[in-house]
Amino acid sequence: MDSTSTQLAAALEPLAVSSKRKAAQGDGAAAAAAAAEKRSRPSRTVLVFGTGECAQLGLGEDRLERKFPTRVDLPDTVARIECGGSHSVVVTDDGALWTWGCNDEKALGRTGDEWVPGPVSLSVHIVKVSAGDSHSLALSQDGVVYAWGAYRDAQGMMGFTPGTEEPSAAPTPMKFGTRRLRAVDIASGANHSLALLENGDMYEWGHIRIGQKVFRHRRGGLLVPRLVNVKRTEKLVKIFAGAYHSWAVSKSGKVFAVGLNQYCQAGLDGPENLHALTYVPGLDGALKLSGGLHHSLALLPSGQVYAFGRNNYGELGMNDLNERRTPTLVPGLKDIAEVACGSTHSLAVDKDGHVYSCGFGDQLQLGSGSVEDRKSFERVGGAALEALRVVSASAGSQFTLLLAEPR
Repeated sequence: MDSTSTQLAAALEPLAVSSKRKAAQGDGAAAAAAAAEKRSRPSRTVLVFGTGECAQLGLGEDRLERKFPTRVDLPDTVARIECGGSHSVVVTDDGALWTWGCNDEKALGRTGDEWVPGPVSLSVHIVKVSAGDSHSLALSQDGVVYAWGAYRDAQGMMGFTPGTEEPSAAPTPMKFGTRRLRAVDIASGANHSLALLENGDMYEWGHIRIGQKVFRHRRGGLLVPRLVNVKRTEKLVKIFAGAYHSWAVSKSGKVFAVGLNQYCQAGLDGPENLHALTYVPGLDGALKLSGGLHHSLALLPSGQVYAFGRNNYGELGMNDLNERRTPTLVPGLKDIAEVACGSTHSLAVDKDGHVYSCGFGDQLQLGSGSVEDRKSFERVGGAALEALRVVSASAGSQFTLLLAEPR
């Protein structure tokens, strides 16, 4: 190196050190800010009610039913809760996963005691989860979708990997096409899964050929994610699922449905089976959609809730047992911030943190203290909720989860 270069290097060295120091200080400040934000968040409590002969409640083998909300032993940093048919998945602020419930088909993604919550070994930061009857999904901070468990169709076990018909306990990263694009959303039906990529592409896999004959030797192909066709003029930004039907919301706020619709649970008074994404009038701008076995709820920006589909037990909250073939405003609900559907019951959470339930109550899943059905939404009580405000709700087939924080 000549003398000029040496002098230049010497002159730049303090600047380089200063830049590194500033970068380190910046990283430290960001970490400190994140830590401060985490400390400022209120502690959160997960509560459960219903019945749990298959470990659904997460309260241990000796507690098989709860009439009112009861605390589940989990970290106080739970950020998201999700019920499958008979299991639950939650994720904490630091991206850790906990599961409990029926593990016959590996839906927990772990071994060990299924009667109480246990951590899932996954060395990535998870930001969202979803759950079906016997499978689970997790979306990482880096946009990778992990899946595990199993899928079933009318012929029985489909399995997890094509050609095996066996479940998988290991969280497995899913591949979507040939391009390496980040996933931004996930959803689970009873036996199908959805993923939305950053470019608006929607993929589906599992039991997605509802109402169509699928030869056994071709069933394995349904376990491979396939692209769902959509008009290129409509970029999809959110996805949701019912048991055997699904929705996608476009950037313009339009809602599109696909899947089983024999009770109009997809939102259309039309075909019993929607084979392609089809526009649903009356739900533009929907913030959330949730579907049960044959009924659905939609939350609009106004805080109003619309219900549609089957209503055998009062799950639509209309104070009757009449089916609704198009989205219909639910009376008595206002300022709602969250909705959730179990198989045959429904939940709504208002902006004040009160939770309401209706529908099938035979398994205590309404939190009313009774096994009676409810034909209209009524507030869930219990001593455990007196000092808490509910911020989220999720429902399985015969149990319900709530996420709450201090008032």
